[in-house]
Amino acid sequence: MLRKMINGKVQTIMLDEEYHPKAERFTAPNEYNLVAVLDLNGDGVMEIINSGAYYEGNWKTVYSIKGNKAEDVLGCGCGA
Repeated sequence: MLRKMINGKVQTIMLDEEYHPKAERFTAPNEYNLVAVLDLNGDGVMEIINSGAYYEGNWKTVYSIKGNKAEDVLGCGCGA
């Protein structure tokens, strides 16, 4: 989750999210973590690198923030 001032108001921008509204017999929820905030493409604007994992794999995602939206610009991962 990212908080950003847009037109003088705090906005919440979701990067990765997952919901489990009902109890289930088996769930393997994903875990998300911030890896880094870097200017990866040299344009003077920071990108956000996030990692995700679950019991059979993991991945990394690079997000660029455009206004009030997170745009997935690069990703890689492995697992079942």
